[in-house]
Order: sequence, then C-alpha cells, then structure tokens
Amino acid sequence: MISSRGDWSSGEQLFLRQKQQRFMLISLILFGVVVGCPERAKPETLQTVVTQKDIATIDRLVQIAQTNSIEVKTAKAALGVSAFQDIISLEFGPSQSFSRSNSVEEATNFNESGFYLTVSFEPLRVLSAIQQLPALSAGLANTKRQKRVEVVKLYVAYIQARQSAKVARSSDPAKEPVPATEQLAASGQELIALEELAACLGLTPQDTLTAIAGK
Repeated sequence: MISSRGDWSSGEQLFLRQKQQRFMLISLILFGVVVGCPERAKPETLQTVVTQKDIATIDRLVQIAQTNSIEVKTAKAALGVSAFQDIISLEFGPSQSFSRSNSVEEATNFNESGFYLTVSFEPLRVLSAIQQLPALSAGLANTKRQKRVEVVKLYVAYIQARQSAKVARSSDPAKEPVPATEQLAASGQELIALEELAACLGLTPQDTLTAIAGK
C-alpha cells in the first residue's frame, strides 16, 4: 500500500510538470508574437483634428510661401518706386563749364566740372498715383490671403494623404488585408500631395519636409 501510494504520487508530479511545461511553451509563443509584431499590439494613433502644432506649422509655411511668391512680390512692387516710374523722371550726368577772365595783368581761363540732377514730373499724374495706393495696398493684402488659403488646403491634403499611406502600410494582413495596388496608390498620393505643397512654397520636397519639421 505504501509502495502503491508512492507510485501514484510520482505520477501526479510528472503530470503536473508536463502541464507546467505546456503552459510555459504557450506563454513563450504568445510573448514572441507580441514582441515580434509591436505594431499590432500598439496600433498607431490616427489624427482626427487639426492641432495647434499644425496651426503653427501652417503659419511658418505661409510666411515661406509669401516670401517666394511671384504674385506677392509683384503686388509689393506696385506699392514701391514702380508706382511712380512713369510719372517722375530723373536725369543725372556730368557737367562742365568754361569761363575766361581778362584782367589788366593777364588773361585767365577757368574750366570747372561737376554733376547735375534734373527732376521732372506731372502733378496730376502724381496725385492720381497717390490716390491709387490704398487700392494697391488692399490688392497686396488680398494676394497674401489667397496664398495663405492655398497653403492651408495643400497642407491639409498632404497630412491626409500621409495618414492614408501609413494606414495602408501598417494594416494587419490577417484581419484587414490591403491590396498592393491600394498601398501603391496611397503612397503615390502622398508623394503628389507633397510635390504640390512644395510647388506652392517655392521649395524642393526635401526642404518642404524640413520646413514642416520646423528645422
């Protein structure tokens, strides 16, 4: 009886050890899956609103776009000297005079050189140009606003395309398979959006990414 109980106790211990080994093996496999696929365990958080950081980025990009914009430069030039270039004329050049002095003792010749400046303008046309300055100033402000709207639209389109591309690349093939053609389309749309934004800013795509990062 004592020997029988001892044999039964040994069998129970072997069964428990086998059960523990199976549990450890399953735990290691599950742990390996989680470690090997961190993107599935911790899915990327998607952006749902335009943040204050985006607003600050947009302000920075708008300043770059307005600085490089041909339209803005033309509107600024219209408020400067070019507004009067056909109304006021300046003439500048060297001048030379000759005179002769006859005195009792001797005759003396004098040769003097210098420069002259002549300004001519038409008062009525000058007055008309001055009256047009408020309209030109308003035109400049409107051109800047339009450039800002363009930057906002293209920036939002870019971050949307970038997020769509991330979703396509990081999806779980086992649960939500994304065809390769759709992944390529998403990646291509991201590139197109970046190129359009770069063209608006007057920068290269790489410089545009640097500007977005705030570097």
